Amino acid sequence: MGMVPNVAIIGAGPAGLMAAEVLLEKGIAVNIFEAKPTIGRKLLMAGKSGLNITHTENFKLFLGRFSAEFDTLENSIKSFTPTMVQQWTSNLGIETFEGSSKRVFPREMKASPLLRKWHARLSKQSLKTHVNYKWLGWKEDGTLLFSCPSGIYEHTSTATILALGGMSWPRLGSDGNWLHLFKKNGIAVREFFPTNCGFHFDWSNVFRDRFAGTPVKSCKVTVGKKTISGDLVITDYGMEGTPIYAHSETLQEQIRVNGYGVISLDLHPPIQLESLIERLSYKRSKISLPNYLRKNGKLSAVKASLLREFLDEDVFRKPKALGRKIKCLVLKTQKSQPIERAISSGGGVKFTEVDDFLMLKAYPGVFVAGEMLDWNAPTGGYLINGCLALGRQAGLGAIKWTRDTFN
Repeated sequence: MGMVPNVAIIGAGPAGLMAAEVLLEKGIAVNIFEAKPTIGRKLLMAGKSGLNITHTENFKLFLGRFSAEFDTLENSIKSFTPTMVQQWTSNLGIETFEGSSKRVFPREMKASPLLRKWHARLSKQSLKTHVNYKWLGWKEDGTLLFSCPSGIYEHTSTATILALGGMSWPRLGSDGNWLHLFKKNGIAVREFFPTNCGFHFDWSNVFRDRFAGTPVKSCKVTVGKKTISGDLVITDYGMEGTPIYAHSETLQEQIRVNGYGVISLDLHPPIQLESLIERLSYKRSKISLPNYLRKNGKLSAVKASLLREFLDEDVFRKPKALGRKIKCLVLKTQKSQPIERAISSGGGVKFTEVDDFLMLKAYPGVFVAGEMLDWNAPTGGYLINGCLALGRQAGLGAIKWTRDTFN
């Protein structure tokens, strides 16, 4: 054919780099193009407070955390399981540890050592990295077009892997601009929306000023029929935290359909309602309400103030009614944080558009990976594990495509 097998990867985040890794291992030349001046910007941001790379819970439970019910996603993760992710980091020379919640972190916690070692290893395997190369689309003959510091650059490859990300934290590179190009070319996509994000609640000024930034420890958060336990954080606009993030897609759907989303908070999970009512029934006449809620209800100041924020005064004089509210405080929210502030985004290329190896059915030789696809997962190592697995799957697909093309 006259052309040496080579693959172009557009986007140097976890999915793009993992695709490059599997291709390089098979001796296939790889050029990776990144629109920003440096690679892995969102990965570095994710690692600022500790890089959570995977999760070691029961594997069936692990798979159940991913929202897209498609075999393609599940099979990709089965091919790069949490155990394999840990082995991979170990082979990079990055030691990991498992936290009490079964989350897995690098011993150094940060993302930068992992990214540095990973890119150095890939570069030794002849990866060519091009930064400040913004993808513009294709020419009529399929040639890739980029704008770069020297002008317009054209690149021809045997296969192309697109790992352009979703739309959260656009200043780090994932601006979702490619969505318009895909729609124009008839590829079915779902509009982006924020996920793993905080939600707005109408605090009084007094509550906001006193408690913004305060954790609400050990709650059960129920949305619909699903309950998630964990800690919340009061913010100046509302609430955030792992249990809220895990419900964000359902809350977004409720807001879209009804105009508001509903969460139920159990502020004292360990105690049964009957026992709680019994404790609340013993009230000394001279005890103040804050002390009553602290001693009898075993509620922290922020939990007690949450109740006072939303309940009428007469509820606090009725142990049965108060007990029920402590076990089930219902709050409504009408909007989430904007997508620019979300940890991740939902939406993207529908799985019906790709084959088992993530190749676009309408565009042979073009693969999509990572957050470009329409899937979602909560924080806790699921997102990064998912991106790595999908990048690997696209890389395997490109290997198969190149072999078929050149044989």
